[in-house]
Amino acid sequence: MERVLYHEHAMKTWGICCLVWALAAAIAVAPLHSQAPAAGPSAAAPAIKVETRVVLVDVVVSNHKGETIPNLRREDFNIEEDGKPQSLSAFDEHSRHNAPPVNLPALPPNVYTNQQAVKPSDSVNVLLIDLLNTQPWFQQGVCTQAIKYLKTVPPGTRLAIFTLRNQQLRLVRGFTTDFSGLSVALDDKKSGVIPESSWLNPTPSRLAAEMDGLKAMIMMQASPAAVDAVSVYLGREADTRTGDRSELTLQAFEHLARYLSGIPARKNVVWFADTFPISFAPQGKVHTPRHQEHVQQTSDMLTAAQVAIYPVSARGLIYDGSYDVPLDPGETILHELAITQIAMETLAEETGGRAFYNTNGLATAMAKAIDEGSHYYTLAYAPTSARTDGKYRRIEVKLSNRDYKLSYRRGYYADKPESPAVGDQSAEDPLIPLVGFGMPNFDQITYEIQANPLQPQPTPDARRAGLNSELKGPFTRYGVDLAVSLENFALDSAPDGVKYGRLEAILVAYDRAGKIVNISKRTSRLALPPQDFPTLQAKGLPLHLEIDVPPGDIYLRTGIYDLNSGNAGTLGFPLAAATASDSAKK
Repeated sequence: MERVLYHEHAMKTWGICCLVWALAAAIAVAPLHSQAPAAGPSAAAPAIKVETRVVLVDVVVSNHKGETIPNLRREDFNIEEDGKPQSLSAFDEHSRHNAPPVNLPALPPNVYTNQQAVKPSDSVNVLLIDLLNTQPWFQQGVCTQAIKYLKTVPPGTRLAIFTLRNQQLRLVRGFTTDFSGLSVALDDKKSGVIPESSWLNPTPSRLAAEMDGLKAMIMMQASPAAVDAVSVYLGREADTRTGDRSELTLQAFEHLARYLSGIPARKNVVWFADTFPISFAPQGKVHTPRHQEHVQQTSDMLTAAQVAIYPVSARGLIYDGSYDVPLDPGETILHELAITQIAMETLAEETGGRAFYNTNGLATAMAKAIDEGSHYYTLAYAPTSARTDGKYRRIEVKLSNRDYKLSYRRGYYADKPESPAVGDQSAEDPLIPLVGFGMPNFDQITYEIQANPLQPQPTPDARRAGLNSELKGPFTRYGVDLAVSLENFALDSAPDGVKYGRLEAILVAYDRAGKIVNISKRTSRLALPPQDFPTLQAKGLPLHLEIDVPPGDIYLRTGIYDLNSGNAGTLGFPLAAATASDSAKK
């Protein structure tokens, strides 16, 4: 089922890079001779605050056959910023996990778990089916190819599907490793990919008709002033349409970056369209100066979220000359195709992806993009230049083996990050972004969960369960029971054997449009006696929460966060299924 994306809360990003703030350090000089301590504020040691910007660069290395290269070493890489060598401060290789699937025990009816049978790779993938920038006759073909690919997705691939349609970014299906329902969601006539046209992306025949009208005026010997006025008007209309599409496309990528920013992994966005009206590097000829600030803002967000874009042309193979319809004086469809392919190559190079065009094998292109993006190296460095002047810094990565091809983000804008206010205690809850609508399930902390309507239900005038005190009746109160594994909790041990810890549990109820209707949240301090700990280790820590929800289809996102270690577990499931299961037992 297709859902409008309303996800507005996301983990705070620090400009275009990952920032490391060193705490204030006191420097004390030991006296040469013993002396009485000086009194007053002047005796305090000076405080030094160090701000370090750390740049992360994900690099895909492949050979001439397009095969990714494993097992490279840190010393194989050299990196430069604006032509100046940089020292790597961190290096890591990421790849698709090839561990065999785990045989999970069968669960009772209406019991869910976030323990995964196949460990996902160190990346997540987004299929963006762009109807705004794609002509109607290409749209259904993209949907067909996407369905074809979904039948062959490798186990462990985490995938979400979005569409850009009616000037809105929409979530068709959130991240999942279970693709059984995705084909149905894409092919659904009510909520799937329905071919549509937009006045912002006129068809070649419409453009040709506009030009024919202008030619008719000339043949009818209209006044030169009238011909010039119409010609200027048509040119301005074309520029306005392209500019508006660019703005809407940038806005969509901003929303996408905000949505993806809470996921600690590389994100491969496979973007299907037949025109690509944006570019992120300066001096790009695709965008106009009127939205350069918007371009820079979007680029910053995509960089911070580790997003690589893989543009895939929805046009397929280049058509024969019969399709060579005039667009503007001196331009043809083949000329437009050449411009589009340049834009695709530029976009892929700027973000560390790869462009696919002039092929009817869109499913194969999709598979290659996701496979390449799942095996990469992360390089980190602190730039030798500490200037935060907002200028574009160009990055160049070199490899000792010159025969390999490198794909990586080619630069970033050196914006000055916003510092947190002194004494500001309003830090965002780190669990909130992970329980966003359509987010993937995380399994650092695993748990089993069951949700059932309480029996008996509270009276209509009872105090609401959850943070939405304004929730109108009628409503159903659910009791949610969890058994939380303590395996990855950081517990402190006391001399008497009691183990202490802190956790946060949260329930977020969404309606079918992805809008939050209620939240239930609980923070607990744990004190686990030694005589009970073996049982809790074997069966899990029991937790109980309650939440009120309105009638209709409700999707419940749940999460557990260890406040000591920062490990988290999340899981989402439809409450409608829980209700149906409960009714069946009756």
